[in-house]
Amino acid sequence: MVGEPFFVGVELEVQGVIAAPYAVSVGSDYQTLRTPVLPSFAKPGRYRVVWGTLSALGNRPLRLRATAVTSTSDRAIGTQATINVQVPSKAIEYHSPLRLAGSVGAEVRITRTTRSPEVRWWFPIPPSLNFQRPISAAVDARATRLDQPYAARVDRPAGDLLSGTLSFRTTASAVRVNPAKLRTATMASLLGLPAEARAWTAPEQLIPSRDRRIAEFARSAAPGDLTKRAVYDVAEALFLATIKRMTYVPLRDGKPSAIVALESGRGDCGYFSSLFIAACRNLGIPARGVVGMTEGEDAWHVWAEFYVPGHGWVPVDPAASDGLRPEGNEALYFGVIPDLNRRAVLSVGFDQKPGGQRVPFFQAPIGTLKGATARSYSPRCRLAAESTIGTP
Repeated sequence: MVGEPFFVGVELEVQGVIAAPYAVSVGSDYQTLRTPVLPSFAKPGRYRVVWGTLSALGNRPLRLRATAVTSTSDRAIGTQATINVQVPSKAIEYHSPLRLAGSVGAEVRITRTTRSPEVRWWFPIPPSLNFQRPISAAVDARATRLDQPYAARVDRPAGDLLSGTLSFRTTASAVRVNPAKLRTATMASLLGLPAEARAWTAPEQLIPSRDRRIAEFARSAAPGDLTKRAVYDVAEALFLATIKRMTYVPLRDGKPSAIVALESGRGDCGYFSSLFIAACRNLGIPARGVVGMTEGEDAWHVWAEFYVPGHGWVPVDPAASDGLRPEGNEALYFGVIPDLNRRAVLSVGFDQKPGGQRVPFFQAPIGTLKGATARSYSPRCRLAAESTIGTP
């Protein structure tokens, strides 16, 4: 099935002694796994190497190549095979659920205070989504209130170092799609959007989707009369155009502006996502940012979703696709995200109003200081898989 991990076994038949160290690799057009350098063979015989995992990230047949290379040979000995890929029966299918445990927190160092200092923080709390189901969320003992869907208020007296952490548990599932079924929705069907989806066609502070520059980019990526084209195909064209336009560069400013992404052609996962979202909205396709983390320590991440009438939200990850296909000639992580079950969403959409204050991007805790001056702010996050939980 598309999106499911699998292992590969390669059998080597050695007809003579290989005196030199060697390595074996197996890969597809966008993934390669390689063994460490192995010692020489002492005698002829048959040997098997089994390793993984690989995944089919697209719906076309997957070509695999296995190669054995010795340090004394300039000619690789290899073989190849083609694997046909099956798509799900549903238009959008969530599978392989995991139970996750995570946390998000921050530290603030205080340099000056008055007699009655107060710190108020708001923590993003994982919301309920198609692929994510929250189990629990709790801020450390000095929190005064927990407000769903995404904010927790913490009032503390100021000190030299203030630290707060929100711990949570969720379940999450991987996702895969059937493009043929999604293609039944044309651009003309966007005229009858439900209110929940229509809300995600308006501009946001970091996503000025009606800007002339965004319009020119979207139209160049999807030219001509779009009325009869499938929403899925138009979104895919915008997805590939975003990858072709952008070069991945780690940034630390935390404000993924679609205009900056378009004009500079550089940015991290947030910038890739904001440009894709802005282009979708300009053509009337509902799209939104998905802000959170992946498995690991401080593995902050941002991806996106677009809406297909009659089917729902399709997750996509342009930055992950760029990491495998930076030339933008194949849409990977486009509705097929095998590791979505190892991610946690902290907020959906960029514009948020925690505590009544408008912020353009809500990924880590934010707050206000009264009667105190901060010298530094250090956010942190952590996510780990606890167990599998059967079918969703």
